[in-house]
Amino acid sequence: ASLTKVLSTTVLCAVAIEKGCLCLEETPLPRWPRIRVLDVLAHTSGLPAWRPHFQAVQAFGASAAFDAARVLADVFATVPERNPSTSTIYSDVGFIALGRLLEERLGSPLGKLFAEHAQPLLSTAGLHYCPPWHAAAMTQELQARYVAGERCPWRRRIAWGEAQDENCAALGGAAGHAGLFGSVGDVVAAGRSLVRMLQSKHLGASAVLREFASWPGSRGLGFDRQSDGGSTAGSLGAHSVGH
Repeated sequence: ASLTKVLSTTVLCAVAIEKGCLCLEETPLPRWPRIRVLDVLAHTSGLPAWRPHFQAVQAFGASAAFDAARVLADVFATVPERNPSTSTIYSDVGFIALGRLLEERLGSPLGKLFAEHAQPLLSTAGLHYCPPWHAAAMTQELQARYVAGERCPWRRRIAWGEAQDENCAALGGAAGHAGLFGSVGDVVAAGRSLVRMLQSKHLGASAVLREFASWPGSRGLGFDRQSDGGSTAGSLGAHSVGH
């Protein structure tokens, strides 16, 4: 789920910056006029880690209905908990907003943007967002490709072949913080492609990603780095980035 932040949103941000559609220093979110793009990528926006935005819509039940507009309105009504750039809080809320911003700037839904811009860079056609109709159209053939998730009390069914994250599901299955599906092999291939880009001297989005990975501070932009505590403690070397 959250690998979506690196493999989709972070890569698409690099693409948007390289195209001149996005700037790290700009403050493009009207409800949060002090929060820069780089604050969201560095998880220093001051926004909370998580909120149950999916509760803005009714429980799914047996349908695959969603209401992205209502959920996004609830996201942008979130009040920051701290001033930007004063502390690091890993935030789904910020990345949901960033995903919507990318759709506006690059002119397509996230699923299409990922397929057109991120998949070629990551050298894998296996990673993908599941379309919103996917769960309702689940067949035995499709079930064989996807692992069943949890029995979701909100949806009142097992989440199978659809985003397990409720906020992502309520947004239609594709969001800036979650939603990608793929096999272990797909993720390995994407990781190797990232390593090649970060070690290369190529220009374009690869150069932007290298800037993201080397950004000063406790984290890179979009990536995570070595830390004394938290999720990466003891798992990353001094020159490593990941998630």
